[in-house]
Amino acid sequence: PDASQWYLHMDFQAMRDSDAGKPIYDWMREEIFEELKDDTGFDADKELSSITAYSANEDDATLIMRGNLSSNSQDKLLAALAVNGDTEIGQSGKMNYFRVQDIDVENEELQIDTDVVYLTFDRKKTWILSSSLESLEAAFASNTRTLGDAAGSLLVLSARNPIVQGGVNAEKMSDQWNSGMLRNTRQIAFRLADNRGQADMLMRITAKDETTSNALAS
Repeated sequence: PDASQWYLHMDFQAMRDSDAGKPIYDWMREEIFEELKDDTGFDADKELSSITAYSANEDDATLIMRGNLSSNSQDKLLAALAVNGDTEIGQSGKMNYFRVQDIDVENEELQIDTDVVYLTFDRKKTWILSSSLESLEAAFASNTRTLGDAAGSLLVLSARNPIVQGGVNAEKMSDQWNSGMLRNTRQIAFRLADNRGQADMLMRITAKDETTSNALAS
């Protein structure tokens, strides 16, 4: 969305299918996905094709998961959240959603400690989770076409075969940085792509002033 402060997009299917992405995916499968399956029953290796996460403000975050997401995994996610929080069912327009309050989950793969999370499974092959109902509604209404829309306020670096993309509107978050250099940075964006079997990494940083720009260039 135009108001996003940061975003991250990871295309797991592109990782699986590319020479440059396979080493990254193999690491994620061994270090994250396998243990996640053991603990929750969710087989991300088979069911998850991509994730997109973004934040519209300091207190807001939205996560969009895409893939061949089964109803069995949906039930397991809801059951895990229900054990650690209070679950309610709601409806907003054509969207049905779950509201889970006072969640406190912590293990090696998953750490959630928040007042409330909203979830909907009403988009085909898509799960949407958000910390606010307003952001959940916006993601649902846009049919989760979030990455392209982020160009309104964030740098988005494109490529033919992107694997990972991300960006931060550092200027909007300047009071959260401990680094003086980051406090003097306007925008940060990066992307990793497969270029004929080779990893192609690009990062772009926009500074607030010439002094910071020269320091970054050096």
